[in-house]
Amino acid sequence: MEEAIRSVLEDLFDLQPLMLNRSMGIAQNENFSPVQLYVLFTLQCRGEMTLADCCRQTLISKQQLSKLIDGLVTRGIVDRKPNPNNRRSILISVSPQGGEIMRQYKEKQIRHLTPYFAQLSEDELATLHRSFKDITQIMRKLHYKENDNHA
Repeated sequence: MEEAIRSVLEDLFDLQPLMLNRSMGIAQNENFSPVQLYVLFTLQCRGEMTLADCCRQTLISKQQLSKLIDGLVTRGIVDRKPNPNNRRSILISVSPQGGEIMRQYKEKQIRHLTPYFAQLSEDELATLHRSFKDITQIMRKLHYKENDNHA
């Protein structure tokens, strides 16, 4: 079992640069750093959360994340509001404008990556699609278990 886990994690680490290398140019053209995009994807995926929770999810220090969020709030991409359950914390989320920017970013990524994937056969695309659906389902399962363990 431990060997199988190690193999899966090695495959995951091998896949990351292959996916990221093709897409980071668009992020820079949109004036987003990779860290800003990571935080935005985290907020978009997980929804509204406290700054402290976002620090835990992204492994970014509170000081660094506060500064990053301030910049995104100033640009109207992230909303920040007091936490009604704890007045010492704040809640952050992707703003409607930020959601639209992320939607446009996704569309640009799709247009940018389409020529690379167009080199694949129908069978390869179908295999990749099924594989990504399976991976997403499994990763969501891990995400829910992680949240249950930290609740």
